[in-house]
Amino acid sequence: MKSNKVITLFLIITAFVLITSLDDAYAEKTIEIEIKYTNGDRVDFNDIQLVLYQNYDTSPILEKNIESNPATISIPENNRYKIEIYANGMYAGVGYVQLDNNPEKLNINIPLSGGIQFEIYYKNSQVPIKGATVILKSQDNLELRKGITNDLGETIRYWVQSTSLQNEHYIVDVYLDDLFLTSSTVKVHQGVATNKKITTNIPEIIEELISINLYDGSNQITSKNGEYKVTLEDANGNEADTANVNFRGDAHFSSLKSGTYTVKIIPDNVDENNLWPQNTIHIIGDVNKFNIFKNSQDFVNQENPFLSCNCISFRLDDVQDYWLADTQIQLIDLFAEKNIPLSVGVVGSLFGSDEKLISVLTKNIDSENIEIVNHSWNNEPLTNFGEITQEEYITKTNKKIFGVLGVTPTAFIPPQNLYDENTIKTLKKNGFTHLISHVKENSDTSIVDDSFYIVPATTETGILLDSIQWKIQEKDDT
Repeated sequence: MKSNKVITLFLIITAFVLITSLDDAYAEKTIEIEIKYTNGDRVDFNDIQLVLYQNYDTSPILEKNIESNPATISIPENNRYKIEIYANGMYAGVGYVQLDNNPEKLNINIPLSGGIQFEIYYKNSQVPIKGATVILKSQDNLELRKGITNDLGETIRYWVQSTSLQNEHYIVDVYLDDLFLTSSTVKVHQGVATNKKITTNIPEIIEELISINLYDGSNQITSKNGEYKVTLEDANGNEADTANVNFRGDAHFSSLKSGTYTVKIIPDNVDENNLWPQNTIHIIGDVNKFNIFKNSQDFVNQENPFLSCNCISFRLDDVQDYWLADTQIQLIDLFAEKNIPLSVGVVGSLFGSDEKLISVLTKNIDSENIEIVNHSWNNEPLTNFGEITQEEYITKTNKKIFGVLGVTPTAFIPPQNLYDENTIKTLKKNGFTHLISHVKENSDTSIVDDSFYIVPATTETGILLDSIQWKIQEKDDT
């Protein structure tokens, strides 16, 4: 019996020792790591990665981007650890720690950052490139900095972690607009500001003649087929040059700057407007002849079903507080009763106080009977104003409509049906998709680009002669 008690006691002690040993083996301790430059300044924790190795393992047990400096990590006790620090993807420093039962703090010093500024030049190494995009990346292709060159071809100076190891480097990619120009590598020295000149392989000016040819299927178009104007726009949407297609079928351009251009075709036959796609071409001296192909009507209809839907859209202009109030409401209710959609053009400065009108509009918006359309701030033609005022009138009206009705219009009716290029530019900039304007010479919907349409209004029941008088159209004229 005594022997059994001794054995039992021995087993209990053994189990206790084992449990204690296991607890010690898996117990965790929090360690604080502070990273400083060699001059004593604390390092900004952004873009800093910590890689942790246990004992003599060659594979890390932890890789993390730190979220503060000092940073804290919890790791098992009774082990030796190596902690490597990477900044901007570059090896920066290392520290070692042997955890015991005492609180631990580890200080790791890393080399100072280095500064580098890039200078981008055309092929002759004499003329700087203004507006080039320069992207600085780590050697594992992670984008770190991105900038645009000034008129001297210079970026700002980037301060990044210096390259400590022999095989470390940064990657520099250079673009002009969306055109890739060149890529190179660079080293950064600690505590030193340096400049790097990069010469690209494109000339500033293309001396050779650029020729653009138009085709309808396999047939080249010449001036005998009509008048065709070819316009080139630069990456900022500014017209760079325009040329007419000659009797040989060529539209010639000379002395163009290297860059990316949008080609727009303007035929004298407006029925062809929708058939000519906008093309993007890169003019950098390697290719001097470009062919543009006309789309078939079937292709355009397939790509843009909206253009071939044989639809009729009804619009009600000049909707405003208290003005012809009963007539406005009766017209809106009539279209709702007949289940016919109606576009309602609201004048921003004259809207928002008529509770009866607001109630009718809200009810029909909820029932999806009507679409609210921006009809500008007042009835003054936008063509009387510059781009800034046009944008002010259009955006103020959208804000007023949203504040009252809770919807944001994406279609626009220009006052007195007058608009210009500034109007289209402003509408596209502010998320509009449709411009609806009365015209007589063309009844086809046109596409400004893939996301913006100009819809013609071809009939009207009345014309506003002045601020109070209307000319009512005869039935045969509408």
